[in-house]
Amino acid sequence: MATPRNMSMSRVEWKTPWRPLDPGTETPSVQKQLEREIAPEHPLHAKQAIAIARRLDCDDVLVRLGDDTYANVHLVWGKPGSALDPGKYPTFFVHGSLDAFVAAMQKDFDEYGEHSWLLNNWAATALTRIASPPVDDAV
Repeated sequence: MATPRNMSMSRVEWKTPWRPLDPGTETPSVQKQLEREIAPEHPLHAKQAIAIARRLDCDDVLVRLGDDTYANVHLVWGKPGSALDPGKYPTFFVHGSLDAFVAAMQKDFDEYGEHSWLLNNWAATALTRIASPPVDDAV
């Protein structure tokens, strides 16, 4: 799929296993974890990383950097001062442009093939439960 040059986030057609973070329920906690894990020794420190999307099947997060490039960060969900080398973890790679991320997302989607529907249904069910928790009428 060809993508327009300088595509904006609002025009991204999200494909499994990627989806945008829910601004009300996910963005604050994922952003906080991202900031916790990117120590001063880390190459992304001071790059103004903003979490905008995540993979459903692992701890990868898409971030927009202050220079308007995009990176894939694999969060470790560890605490500061853990045994991991803060200069190496979390691991990441830079996509560069949003167009480059969209191309990579298409490859991820193609790799999932027949399993995409399962992840989409699981995600929809999980998000519905988060947005609409069951009500106990017995109270």
